[in-house]
Amino acid sequence: MMAALGTGCRARAAGRATELPLGIVVTYETGPTAFKTGRYRDGMSAVVDADGPGFTRAIRTTNPKSGAPWNMEAQCPLKVGVSKGDAMLMTFWARVITTTQESEQAVFSAYCQQAAPPWRKSLNREFTAGSEWREFLLPFRAVVDCPAGTATLGFMTGQAEQTVEFGGVRLVSYGADVKLVDLPQTVVTYEGRDPGASWREAAAERIRRHRMANYRVRVVDAAGQPVPGADVRVRMTRHAYEFGMAFPAPLAVKDDKGSVALCQKLRELFNAGSFVNALKWPPTAGDWGPRNDEVLQPGLEWAERNGIRMRGHVLVWPGRAHVARSVLPLIEKRDAPGIRRAVLEHIDDITLRTRGHLVEWDVLNEPYSNRDLTDICGRRVMVEWFERARRNLPDVALAANDYGILASLTKSPHQIHFEETIAFLLKEGAPLGVIGMQGHFGGTVPSPAEMLATLERFARFGLPIRVTEFTVGGNDPELHTDFLRDCLTVVFSHPATLGFQVWDTKQFFDRETGAEQPMAGIWRQLVLKTWWADRAGRTGVDGTLTGRGYLGSYQLTVTHGGTTTSMPVVLARDNKPFTIVLP
Repeated sequence: MMAALGTGCRARAAGRATELPLGIVVTYETGPTAFKTGRYRDGMSAVVDADGPGFTRAIRTTNPKSGAPWNMEAQCPLKVGVSKGDAMLMTFWARVITTTQESEQAVFSAYCQQAAPPWRKSLNREFTAGSEWREFLLPFRAVVDCPAGTATLGFMTGQAEQTVEFGGVRLVSYGADVKLVDLPQTVVTYEGRDPGASWREAAAERIRRHRMANYRVRVVDAAGQPVPGADVRVRMTRHAYEFGMAFPAPLAVKDDKGSVALCQKLRELFNAGSFVNALKWPPTAGDWGPRNDEVLQPGLEWAERNGIRMRGHVLVWPGRAHVARSVLPLIEKRDAPGIRRAVLEHIDDITLRTRGHLVEWDVLNEPYSNRDLTDICGRRVMVEWFERARRNLPDVALAANDYGILASLTKSPHQIHFEETIAFLLKEGAPLGVIGMQGHFGGTVPSPAEMLATLERFARFGLPIRVTEFTVGGNDPELHTDFLRDCLTVVFSHPATLGFQVWDTKQFFDRETGAEQPMAGIWRQLVLKTWWADRAGRTGVDGTLTGRGYLGSYQLTVTHGGTTTSMPVVLARDNKPFTIVLP
């Protein structure tokens, strides 16, 4: 019996607990006598009232900062012993109350271990949970004998600044003869993951319709007469669509083996990008050490030489944690004129320093959870930021960017706030040109249908949409690769989108060697093979060759009578025939 966790099981998860096979209940029910509560290193735990499916009390853990998972734990001593080899089943429900995670999901580990050194763990798995109660069923086999009172089960939540609740916790033993595959278990998945899912053909048709065009190559001689029988190769060299990677600026100026290898991968797999940190306000103001001119300008020049179209991240991140140190006293005094002046001076400084190197800027970042500047200066100050950026950069696309949009499993308050912010900016005449959806996903991910619905809702604004910071959490490598495949396919297929950018290199490459990880393999397969065009053919009696390819840049090569002629062309939706004249 399998229980799936994902968008396909919300109705079940919101109702009643899964019926379990009979066994020996080792521990059951959260409450003051089961779990140790109180302070624990970085945080604290407490028993609270809850409205869970089948329980009215829950354990709440609160930790005020991110750190190691074990910096905050909720522990339950086992009063009944277990034997090595026993099949065990831990079940519980979990939900997030607050979190600073950009996926808007809690991240936690569930474990069962010895209560004293060497702390051998029979179970230790990491999961994520959203704001609705979710049931988890984790079968495992005991790896060591634990007499009564010598083992604990519990949760580690120190991974993030967050408040998480756990309810209905139960541990059942089935003895050594039961197979784990016969016990119910949580399988983290999503609707539409199946290779034969019906949404795939519709997405493929949208890709054919919106990302491809017909071409006609016309070969003539010096007198303008058609040349039949000429060998023609139409070889793609670059996508029009922007497939990007955010990377550290120092990577482009280092000469160690790992950096050189990573730079080569960036050139191979991506035609767009941004810096992870180098263009943020604190480093450009010198708050993180000397002002970063020694890496910023060379990094931009490296990207330009290698055909990587760069976007700037970020001009204004309007929370106190993301502004220059010099602005903090102005926030404390609620000095609106001083804050406005400082922000505009910063916009002038960084846009003029980098002018000519960037094709897009995140003018506004994460306005839902970062409101210190707008609370003091008023909401319309956001319009001023866009107007100042436009004055300095007349030809650069200007974006508003936020997390929790594409990753949301429901129409969330965060999504609604972002919609309202976009509507407000457009109404007030702000030169907003791009909607940025960060794309930080937790271990529980939305289905292709849900992501498509979100893109449709935001497409009503008539602005291009870009996924700016794709990541996926959890510890399931197969889910990571499958979801990247499907998320990238959905986004690429939607006509409102203009690009998809991965956040940082660590999920794709080994930092030391540059070796590709499985997610990079999926990316390479889709971007450079499935969605790539390279065709050879021969002109007909009218001297032409027709075909269909993905929008982008191509190299045309024609060979006839021992002579070869080449020229670059761009395939667009409305292009005229490509005419190549043989000498």
